Amino acid sequence: MKDFWALTRAWAVSLRRDRTALFWSFAFPLIFIVIFGIAFKNTNPTYDVGLVLPQQQDPTAAAFVQGLQHVGSFKLHEGSESAELAALKDGKRSVVAVVRPPANASASPAPSGVAIDVYLDPAQLQATQVVMPILRAVADRVDRQVTGTQPLVRIEERSVRAQNLKYIDFFLPGMVAFSVMQGGLWMAVVFIQLREGRVLKRFGATPVSRPVVVGSQTLVRLVVSIIQSAVLVLAGRFMFNAHIGGNPLVLAALIVLGGLLFLLLGAAISGLAKTEEAAVPIVNVVAMPMMFLSGVFWPVATFPSFIQPLIRVLPLTYFGDAVRQLMTSGTRIAPLWADMAVMAAWVVVAALLAVRFFRWE
Repeated sequence: MKDFWALTRAWAVSLRRDRTALFWSFAFPLIFIVIFGIAFKNTNPTYDVGLVLPQQQDPTAAAFVQGLQHVGSFKLHEGSESAELAALKDGKRSVVAVVRPPANASASPAPSGVAIDVYLDPAQLQATQVVMPILRAVADRVDRQVTGTQPLVRIEERSVRAQNLKYIDFFLPGMVAFSVMQGGLWMAVVFIQLREGRVLKRFGATPVSRPVVVGSQTLVRLVVSIIQSAVLVLAGRFMFNAHIGGNPLVLAALIVLGGLLFLLLGAAISGLAKTEEAAVPIVNVVAMPMMFLSGVFWPVATFPSFIQPLIRVLPLTYFGDAVRQLMTSGTRIAPLWADMAVMAAWVVVAALLAVRFFRWE
């Protein structure tokens, strides 16, 4: 045990002196948090909506415009049809609503039906995902007011959250999980450097056993993962008022479990690659699918159905989901216990791969 702690201190001192490793472990993830926190700090975006109204005044059209004026996220621009469509093509409008009176409209002030043509650019996702549902809701409300009818079934949305979540609340747990994954997988390069420098071979000539060598290095990396995660969480909390919930001890246990999983995968990769240069593309091949498909930066539900089976296999999917559930109680992919069970199964798989492929020389 004395050898174990002496070697652990030696690894820690070596890591502390490696400024490049410290940058990628702490500064780089922190820069990401700051950039995305500033970029998405505005949680109440506004949408430019173009309005083209009929020359003849119409009570129904007036009620529709009045309903839009009560939408706080809409900035209305009234103009001619050609001018508003030109603004839409230039990207200055999210949508353009052209209100057309019916062909048989008269000069009577009585309410009449109107047709609303909505022009949008499919490339602007917020037009179809945010603005269009609001326009439909306003039109439906005006229709009920004008006709005097009420729906037989009424659906009211009620929030069960104690606090409204922002994008940074979604992004921060994903960044924590991603950073732990990166730190574990890139241990493959560290193991190869120790092997190429004959450090691992020299340990064979000392009384220090191989489990002590690997165990001490693993402990140092797990501690780094916990400190790294704590720095990111504190930065998100105090810089961007991110919502932080859950038991810190449970979160630390999750990080240890995830860190161990990806450290073992990194050890397995180090055995597949003979040189440091060969390890880099292998690490990227393993890391890239998890980075883009595991839901750490984008919700899993946004991906096509044919990709979902692959998403459900990736270990980062469950690690990121567990961390997010604990920190925000957000939408979950699986129950927390199921996430941890899948991660534990992946630890067993990664351990078998590490035993099979890891090489000392």
